[in-house]
Amino acid sequence: MLAEASLTGERFGVSAWLGRRSWANRVKRGLTRASEALMPPDLSVAAGYCANARGRQMGNRQTTVAPPPAPRRRRRWWIELAIVAAAFFAVQLFVTRDVVRGPLPPLEGVLADGTPITAKQWQRMHGGDAFLLYVWATWCPICKTVEGSIDAVARDAPVLTVAMQSGSATEVERYLAARGHRWPALIDNDARLSRQLGVDAVPTLIFVDRAGQVRAVTQGYTSEIGMRLRLWWTRRHG
Repeated sequence: MLAEASLTGERFGVSAWLGRRSWANRVKRGLTRASEALMPPDLSVAAGYCANARGRQMGNRQTTVAPPPAPRRRRRWWIELAIVAAAFFAVQLFVTRDVVRGPLPPLEGVLADGTPITAKQWQRMHGGDAFLLYVWATWCPICKTVEGSIDAVARDAPVLTVAMQSGSATEVERYLAARGHRWPALIDNDARLSRQLGVDAVPTLIFVDRAGQVRAVTQGYTSEIGMRLRLWWTRRHG
């Protein structure tokens, strides 16, 4: 009896243990099915899609921030420089549209030192070379900014000037001496010479070749290098 009871107990214990084991397995399988039911059908694909989308977003962001290649930047700079140069020359053509072109008018007047002379005579006195005709005024503030460049060019090339509405010969001579300039200046107190040249604003620079033809005209501020380049062009094509 005792042996049978013991055997029965062992069987009952093993059965109970197996029952608990199978019950735990069933619970575990149930939780697994539930989690699979709640999970997206293809989580790995979705995660990969999100990663790829983020990668593309970061790539686009880097492409936007990155500077353009050097050749493209240089090409853009050249285009912008050409536009600025074209605009500058267009403005110059507009403001100097009334200034004389072709043959230089027969300018005749008196220099600041009292010498009567014509522009043609003055050119012959300087070897018949191309020259710069500079129209200026004592009251012109921009003229003062180009005085240094006129001085520098006058040391290397013939420069004849016209003092427009700046007083008598004595007053102009005194002004030039006070500022240390040695330009020959035709007195144009009544603006007669300026009207012959078609000049209504100063400073105006007129570049005349050996044959007495006007080759280039600028008005307003002009740099020394700009003067020299135009004078070089005038000599080559005169």
